[in-house]
Amino acid sequence: MLQNSTKKHGLAFRIRVAILVLVGLFVLTQAGRVRRHALLEGILQSHSPNPALVHDLLRSTPEPGPVIEQIWNTDKLPHRWEIINFLNRNLGQRPELVPVVSNVLRQAAVDPDLTTRLSAINLLRLIEHEDWENGVRTALNDPDPITRETVQAILQQAGDVATRLAEADAPAALPRGPRFGDLVFRDFKGGEVPLSRFTKQPVLLHFFATWSPDCKKEIPSLIELRKIAPTNLAILGVSVDGVPGVRHEHTDHDHNHENCQADCCPAPSTDVFKTVERHVIINGYNFPVLFDLDGLATARLEGSELPVHVLLDANGALARRYTGTRTAAEHDGIARALLGDGTAAAPTAKPADITNPPPDEPRICN
Repeated sequence: MLQNSTKKHGLAFRIRVAILVLVGLFVLTQAGRVRRHALLEGILQSHSPNPALVHDLLRSTPEPGPVIEQIWNTDKLPHRWEIINFLNRNLGQRPELVPVVSNVLRQAAVDPDLTTRLSAINLLRLIEHEDWENGVRTALNDPDPITRETVQAILQQAGDVATRLAEADAPAALPRGPRFGDLVFRDFKGGEVPLSRFTKQPVLLHFFATWSPDCKKEIPSLIELRKIAPTNLAILGVSVDGVPGVRHEHTDHDHNHENCQADCCPAPSTDVFKTVERHVIINGYNFPVLFDLDGLATARLEGSELPVHVLLDANGALARRYTGTRTAAEHDGIARALLGDGTAAAPTAKPADITNPPPDEPRICN
């Protein structure tokens, strides 16, 4: 009798152990899946995801195709940037990705963000995708000379097809990107300036920093642009001085950067206002200057590659994001070509009540 009882207890113990082992194996096998799901949800909800987390997710996902499409379809600039960066690094070594990312690359080849667009065209050429010629043809007819020069460099490796593409008719208008009318900036008094204030008029946002040599170099072009551009095109300078995450191009006479780390040196708001006020007055800006103190606009528009220009249509939709310096005529040509005749013909909107600090009465937020 005792022997039978012992056998029953031993069997029950073994069953419990077997169940615990099975549960443990299930948890171990599903832990990675649960982690990836949580990581993906965080990335999708973020305004500007951590690049390392995005790349870690895509590398660890057994079938990254659907995840790539999910991240791409958020229609957020930083998310699309990281997808293109991942494909730039991995597409050559992972040919199995080619068929599952073809649709993404086709969209990217006509993206309003110039960095994304040119990278996608080059990727389509490298994988010998049939649609790469359409992307090149569009870029060859672009109003931006730097776009045309870049794609010409891509064509140098394309052989006889280059001549045929260069002679092609101009393509249809490029699609618009996401809307950014909900952005909010600050003026020299520290007051909020919502971008929605500029309703029914196109806007050119110029992201700059007082310590950036290229930004300083472009000041005369932007001052001249204000004189020749359509009056209903709002030109707004956006200072990113002190915004965390903006790369520094230090100069000897701007700020004390001794304690800066790799890429940021946030400064108190009052110091930022004073620095930018002096910069605006000395250089004679003839267009309003605002501040992105919390860095949200900089993050959403990838505004850290100074100088950055973001052209929005009258509905606040992205028409073009491009980096680097341009002449006034080049800026004007890009705006008129991408926004159509309505840019010049539309009635002049009532100017927003935003002015820079006058030289005789500086307005500084204390």
